[in-house]
Amino acid sequence: MKVILVRPPDTALGAFKDIGGRQHPINLLYLASYLLKDDTEVEILDLEIESEDQLLALKDKKPDIVGISTVTPIMPTVVKIAGIAKEIGAKVILGGAHATIMPEESLRDTPADIVVRGEGEETLREVVKGLKNDSDLRDIEGISYKTEKGMFHNKPRPYIQNMDTLPIPDRTLLKLDKYYGASSVGIPKRSTVLFSSRGCPFSCTFCAAHIIHGRRYRIRSIESLREEIAAIDKLGFKHITIDDDLFTFKKKVVMEFCESMRKYPHITFDCDSRVNTIDKEMLTAMKKAGCIKIAYGVESGSPMVLKHMKKGITVGQVIETFKKTKEAGIATEAFMIVGYMTETKDDFDMSMKLLKKIDPHIVVVSMETPYPGTKLYDLYKEKGYLKEDISWGDFLVYSKKYLPWRSDNFSGREIVKLRNKMLRRFYLNSSYILKRIMELKNFSDFKYYFRSGMSVLKVVTRV
Repeated sequence: MKVILVRPPDTALGAFKDIGGRQHPINLLYLASYLLKDDTEVEILDLEIESEDQLLALKDKKPDIVGISTVTPIMPTVVKIAGIAKEIGAKVILGGAHATIMPEESLRDTPADIVVRGEGEETLREVVKGLKNDSDLRDIEGISYKTEKGMFHNKPRPYIQNMDTLPIPDRTLLKLDKYYGASSVGIPKRSTVLFSSRGCPFSCTFCAAHIIHGRRYRIRSIESLREEIAAIDKLGFKHITIDDDLFTFKKKVVMEFCESMRKYPHITFDCDSRVNTIDKEMLTAMKKAGCIKIAYGVESGSPMVLKHMKKGITVGQVIETFKKTKEAGIATEAFMIVGYMTETKDDFDMSMKLLKKIDPHIVVVSMETPYPGTKLYDLYKEKGYLKEDISWGDFLVYSKKYLPWRSDNFSGREIVKLRNKMLRRFYLNSSYILKRIMELKNFSDFKYYFRSGMSVLKVVTRV
């Protein structure tokens, strides 16, 4: 039984895709590592680094199964890949956020045979065994599938409780030399991604992360993390991006991780965090362990918008945490959202003022997007803000001059203008440019900022 797991190219970021590097598809590596337990022949086709011409090579490779990772904006591409796989006689399996949230639509709108819902490791392993033995699929938890008799949705699969049962992702399955560039300034090109936990207990209205991994926070043991760090070091990586939603949620875990990382002074790391789950002691330990950047979900400078988002943080916490992070000598990144459903012009102005006060090294500005599976999606549908004929390709928001939805106070075109205004005010001003020039350490840093500046210019001049 031969399985090929495909990551479609990410077309969702538009011109912003030119800024950073290409991260490893760790989700596919977990799936592949699980299948290898049964001596299944597994290959990963990462179309983030490979030409789409490689899809034509599927015919020569003759896979029995093609698994495709899905998120909403790339569904038109998923349809194309699934169609090619079906033409060569392969069974097509979809997984990931979109397929989990909308299994019936995913089966109806694509040539796929099966949808794996939620965490896919154990489920996909059982599906492959079932197809290999030509056994009935109805007893496999966590899948939806279609036959000539119709569509069937089996009961959900419980989440993996013992995170240490997950194998260490086998990064040698990737064409490592094809991954290039840094996801952020100062990050070495030879970098990889690591997950230390799954699950998020918070209820932000714009987020659907809980759909895949649930709300219960589950942590890997420090022994498991040490084993993976050692494997990463053996492969010659110089940097780790910890891609958890909540890496700093449990202080004990962070401190143990930092103690382990101090044995590898040649490896740096960065992570995402919440401003209300980190303190000075953690920041000091993280700096000593090689942390060079922390990205925080700030989202808005308006207390009212933060309340509507159910973000669970305050503006005061944002200001204090950015101050402490800089004092620790760690670069900061702020994730911002404009055009939230209830946002007003005054709210937007508060966000602009907050950005000026916290002065992050990097700001990522997103336009509020009501993705399926989020509370916002339901609210937008109730208010009639989403077009009746909206398609999944409409969620490619970064390549559009206007959004196919509106908020309470702004049209789709006005929201795009707000995004561009925030980007211009932050990046295209002499003070910011001078600061970054003064911080340049090498030509690689210069190339990163130059590429970033060109991408911002390309985006903000579209409207």
